[in-house]
Amino acid sequence: MRSNLTFFQSDFPILFTLVRNAERYFADDSNTLVMKTRQFAELTAKTVAANYGLAESENSS
Repeated sequence: MRSNLTFFQSDFPILFTLVRNAERYFADDSNTLVMKTRQFAELTAKTVAANYGLAESENSS
């Protein structure tokens, strides 16, 4: 299956791997899909924050 988000592959390979795994589990395992999607969202937020020089808050986990 070809990913809809291959544009991540060259610049953000870890993000691409997470989103590819989420897509893989879409039809078969909704719990794993949610977990992989959450990992993708968290890493995306951290990557954007790092690129804009934003510090992680003390309350974040």
